[in-house]
Amino acid sequence: MNRGVAAPPAGPPGGPPPRPAPVSKETGTPPPCSADELTGELLVDWSRSRPHGISTLIHLLSAEACGVDGGTLRSHTLHLTRGRWLLCSEYDALSGLLAGMPADARRALVAAAREEVPAAVIDEIEPLALMDHLEELSVPTPALPRLPRLIGAVERLAAAVGGGLAEQLREWTLNCATRLDPFVPQLLRSRRLELEERAARSEDDPAADDRIQIRLSAATGPSRDRTLQAWSRGSAAAQSLATYDTELPETEIHRVVDDLLTRYGRANVTRVEFFLDLTDLELDVHRWEIGAKELYGRPLGNDFPVVVRCAEQRVRSREHLWRQRWKRVENGRTEDLHWLSAGPTTIAAVHGALAERDDAPGVVVRSVGEDRAAAFGASVFNGVPVMIWRGGPETDGIETELASFLEGDALSSLPGKLRRIRAGSAADGQRAGGRLALLWDDPQHPLPPRLDLAAP
Repeated sequence: MNRGVAAPPAGPPGGPPPRPAPVSKETGTPPPCSADELTGELLVDWSRSRPHGISTLIHLLSAEACGVDGGTLRSHTLHLTRGRWLLCSEYDALSGLLAGMPADARRALVAAAREEVPAAVIDEIEPLALMDHLEELSVPTPALPRLPRLIGAVERLAAAVGGGLAEQLREWTLNCATRLDPFVPQLLRSRRLELEERAARSEDDPAADDRIQIRLSAATGPSRDRTLQAWSRGSAAAQSLATYDTELPETEIHRVVDDLLTRYGRANVTRVEFFLDLTDLELDVHRWEIGAKELYGRPLGNDFPVVVRCAEQRVRSREHLWRQRWKRVENGRTEDLHWLSAGPTTIAAVHGALAERDDAPGVVVRSVGEDRAAAFGASVFNGVPVMIWRGGPETDGIETELASFLEGDALSSLPGKLRRIRAGSAADGQRAGGRLALLWDDPQHPLPPRLDLAAP
């Protein structure tokens, strides 16, 4: 990370050599020679013995009489050492805090990092690797000042964990922000205020918009018109948002959904559930465009975790299977899913496989066309609440794409992970995953009772 960093002067012309004590204290290593033998080249080599040594050296030299304005030199630390802009002491302090965290807090750090950088694909869950990743993502610039992503993620983590650990994390972010530049603590205070207001809203409103549920009827006629009902559902209640009992063309349906999400949704947070008939489960709702009134349009699934659900009533005698499987989703892992056959199959064959695996929380569908439709019907009949497949025609690499998506994660993370993959696929057309779809049929959050609609 020290590429292109020239050796700094050992001191001003004719002045005393730089003092080794501060460098030794920051890096935790002894000097390579006596103070009177220490040259600029030796000083750089010594600093490079630690991963964050060069940024530490630049910071320390900015406090010395080295012929350069200290504030200017400090502000350039981020750019001269991009990807390694923390000081050794800052890195050691944060890594020590993270290493002492329980597993739940480490997972919260990953979630905070993903919320801080929605477009980033973060596969690392080990704290030190995650720190390195966030350190490289973005840093403030004079033209576009912003809070460094690493500091932002740690602040989000502090808000999530609370207590004494939160105070220690906030002390670390403040010390780091104060060292970087005078404007960074101001940004930090603004971020803290934002997080506090968000937490207050959640406490005051138990029915905050956790999800938006949209019921689409089956399409009719050559224009593919549909009716639509929409609700917001929080932890305590459901609220009706819109009812269109007169069929609308598909373009108008897209506009209505866009308007609902603009008014009631929170990007990257609000889960959008489309309740569809069994024959409509392959409808690519996550690819519908939103943002027509904004600067640019983008697929719905880029901004929101979008899942589909089966609107048809399950067979009463088999509803208990649905609920039993869902209990396994809450604490399950992706390796618990059952991979259905990729070859030609029938409803009876899929039914037999699922009856044998009544402990599976969900299935992975590898087949296409009519075989995939058979898998859908048998899975819903057998109470399967989670189903993953790749939409569109048969292509090479389907199994590889599915396996990559499902590699080593908690099942509960799949809706959010799929949103990030969809966003990444939109940013990079070569990245796989944009056509993946997810049935996420949570029996604890059904649709409100059906209304008897009649057009005026």
